[in-house]
Amino acid sequence: MQEGDYSPESGWAAASALLASKQKFTALFCANDEMAAGAISRFHEAGLAIPETISVMGYDDTPTAEYSAPRLTSVHVPWCEVTLSALNWLLNQCYGGNRPVKRKHQVSMSWRSSVAKV
Repeated sequence: MQEGDYSPESGWAAASALLASKQKFTALFCANDEMAAGAISRFHEAGLAIPETISVMGYDDTPTAEYSAPRLTSVHVPWCEVTLSALNWLLNQCYGGNRPVKRKHQVSMSWRSSVAKV
C-alpha cells in the first residue's frame, strides 16, 4: 500500500515505490483515475504490460479512464446525483426547505481493458 495526493504524479511515485519494494503483486487499486493513469504510465516505462502483468483499477470513472491507454477499468460514481443531493441538503439546512435528498446512490463498475480476465 502506498499513499498519494490524488494526482497523476503521486500515482507515478506510488508505482515507483511498489516496483522498488520488489514485492510481488498482480493488481493495483487506485484511489482515483488520475493516480491510476500515473501508475499505468510508470508501469509502461518499466516495460510492464497492462493488464497482462499488472491489472490496474481506478475510482471515479472520469474521462481520463475512458481515454487512457489501455482504457481504465474504474468504479463509477454518479457524481451529478451525489452533488445535486448535497446541494439540496445544504439549501434545506440554510432555508428550511424540503428539497429531495437522496442518501444512497447506485455505484457500478465500468469494465475496460486495464484488468486481466480471469
